[in-house]
Amino acid sequence: MSEARPPWVNTNAAARIVSCHPEVLRRWHRTGTAPFRLPEPKRRGREFLWDFEELLRATW
Repeated sequence: MSEARPPWVNTNAAARIVSCHPEVLRRWHRTGTAPFRLPEPKRRGREFLWDFEELLRATW
């Protein structure tokens, strides 16, 4: 049986998935300048949550 993965990850975990610093990921989201199609995060309070599977598909 495969390991269950969280459907949504916070910005720090998302940055590790796409191999960048969390501030770079935030800037890419704000400015739309990611070098690949960055999925749209959802907000939980002050925190962004990123779809784990979409991040895996979006990476270079």
